Amino acid sequence: MTRKSYGLLATVMCLALLALPVSRVQAEPSDEVTVTVTITQTLSVSLDNGSWDAGSNVSLGGAPDTVGALGPDYFTAENDGDGPEDLTVTVSGSANWTAGTAPGADVFAMNLSTNGGSDWTLINPSGGASLATSLAAGGTQAFDLQLLVPTSTAHFGVQQSITVTVTAAAG
Repeated sequence: MTRKSYGLLATVMCLALLALPVSRVQAEPSDEVTVTVTITQTLSVSLDNGSWDAGSNVSLGGAPDTVGALGPDYFTAENDGDGPEDLTVTVSGSANWTAGTAPGADVFAMNLSTNGGSDWTLINPSGGASLATSLAAGGTQAFDLQLLVPTSTAHFGVQQSITVTVTAAAG
């Protein structure tokens, strides 16, 4: 083959390539993105009073409460979170007294009231007691406490510090 033949062959091939159908790659006219989001509720509770001094002249088997000593609704729990909360009250023993369901020897019990002392609910040491259900953000719940003093003790004259805890859970 001569040079002219190669040139003619190359020209014919180029023309043949131009004559081939051209296909275009096209994107879909639309597509989707999946967005996943989880909003976490902020749980927070605050108390307006952080202590109660039940006194130093409490009798064995006595039942002092905040209603008689300080007036009804002594404590107020506030939902400082950003959604509804269920509030639960729990109690734990002191260095020398054990929390129980009824007073006994070095065993005390604790009650709470949400109606100014008209009705008392036991704060069960194993599960607590409900203070509020679905309390709205910014909402408050007033309550009182009643201590059921042990019927006997081996620890006369020793101050006992009992912890009462209010816990918030998503409501």
